Amino acid sequence: MAWRIASTIRCGVILDMGRVQVPAAPSERHRYIQAVRLERPRLVKGWRTSPAAEYDVDLPLGVADGQEARKVGLSCLGEVVAALSFLGSAPVEVVKVEITDSPAGEPEACHEYTTIFLPEFFKADIPPTRVPAAHAGFLLKRKPERVVRALRWVQKSHFANNPVDEFTFLMIAFEAVSDLLKEPGVQHWHCRNCDREVVTCPLCGASTESKKSGETAMREFVASLGWPPREWKTAWERRCKILHGEADMSIEEEHAIGERLPKLEAAVIAAVKGLTGLADRHSPTRVRHRFPFSDPQLEVKWHV
Repeated sequence: MAWRIASTIRCGVILDMGRVQVPAAPSERHRYIQAVRLERPRLVKGWRTSPAAEYDVDLPLGVADGQEARKVGLSCLGEVVAALSFLGSAPVEVVKVEITDSPAGEPEACHEYTTIFLPEFFKADIPPTRVPAAHAGFLLKRKPERVVRALRWVQKSHFANNPVDEFTFLMIAFEAVSDLLKEPGVQHWHCRNCDREVVTCPLCGASTESKKSGETAMREFVASLGWPPREWKTAWERRCKILHGEADMSIEEEHAIGERLPKLEAAVIAAVKGLTGLADRHSPTRVRHRFPFSDPQLEVKWHV
């Protein structure tokens, strides 16, 4: 059974060419995406551009079964959306998305089909968070610039639509305040082979001293919150992978990152509270409500 992603996107990129099927040379074809089909756009009011183009998008997938379609589907759509945003130098918003084995045209009679709706695109009613009036003084409280920067990154993280982006925003927020958690100190160059410290350059005699990164302060802080050493090491290695491009991120790693986001967010909250003198009982008293990224919540079987 063929599986596909059926989505609606809204963006400031106009491809007014009728129904478009994007070509791709066989040697350059995507591992999973067999084609990209865009219907003629509808002109609507956009987020940053007006008018904006709203497209119905169809991505046939080359997958073995429904389980693999669930695993890679949203990642494939995200890749296409990011590439379109890059081409047009404009934002692209995903309005809705389904993973389905139904055909793009008319469904066949006497067939059963499956459609999976993804939770992060449900228009669910989430009750607002209540903040006591007495806690609103934090809005006017004088804060170090690094704390303000961290708060901005936390705010950005609320708009992330995949676990890697949210992890990145929260980790940057945490790193922004790392020097305030503990003086970074200095370090000297170490030989990778023997691990001996080299205080001066053997050629010119200049000092190899440099400022330590904030990783030490961050590691010690999460340890005080009860994180095992291995858990922080894994988080820091993932941070380096993402920010320094050290390696590809697998689908499995994306899921693993999603599972650890509440704990990372709790660490950032604790750091900000500690640096601004807020009591444990002061808002926020819990992490955000988040839907599980790309884990289908509603599966509908239907037949014609």
